[in-house]
Amino acid sequence: MIDWIVAWVKTHKLFVIGITVFSLILLAFSLFMIPVLIINLPKDYFSKPKTKARPSFLHPTVYVLFLIFKNILGVILILLGVVMLVLPGQGIITLLIGLMIIDFPGERKLLIYILKKTKAIKAMNWLREKNSKPPFELPGLN
Repeated sequence: MIDWIVAWVKTHKLFVIGITVFSLILLAFSLFMIPVLIINLPKDYFSKPKTKARPSFLHPTVYVLFLIFKNILGVILILLGVVMLVLPGQGIITLLIGLMIIDFPGERKLLIYILKKTKAIKAMNWLREKNSKPPFELPGLN
């Protein structure tokens, strides 16, 4: 089995180097951007309902394009989060941020469920505490 893996890596050097570079870029991104996002979210982000009203200054076509871009970005973050579960990086937190961005029925319930079942909320609140921010309010937790 190990001989097969070594042979595969030798024959696909460029692919392995690409995955390694991609993994390092994801690690750098997650180490810098994700904490910034977590620190800047309001403490009641998870406890208040999402507003879906279109800003009056945006043309409806621009708003639809924005929604499409936002959902594509959310799906990309979810996929990157899944990848980071195996590669270096903050996989669960990246997954959660992707879920926070996209729009689908039951999204809020799924997000709260994941936060309650994992240690992610503790890690996020620890990060907020280190930056003098109040902990997140979670329905049924605070």
